[in-house]
Amino acid sequence: MADQDFIAKIRAAETEANQLREDAREAAAEKRKEARQEADSYVDQAYKDAQLERQEVMQEAEAKYRAILAEVSQEAEAVTGDASSEALKQATDAVAERIVTLLGNF
Repeated sequence: MADQDFIAKIRAAETEANQLREDAREAAAEKRKEARQEADSYVDQAYKDAQLERQEVMQEAEAKYRAILAEVSQEAEAVTGDASSEALKQATDAVAERIVTLLGNF
């Protein structure tokens, strides 16, 4: 009888250990799921922040572009006489280079 009680206790301990292991697996799976959701939330927020920053940089670049364009227009009005096609090409290249530099910095 004592042997059967001992065997029953061993089986009960094995059952309890299996249940504890299963509970631990479920808890770990739930924690992994929560960690993934939290990480996804951080990544989504980072994308939103980056988009806002990009939009701000683009607005700043556009404002600088407009200022450069206005400056070039004023300079062009101040120039008297016909500009040579080479001078016009150099001015156009200079403006294009400044725009590319502004847009390339974000």
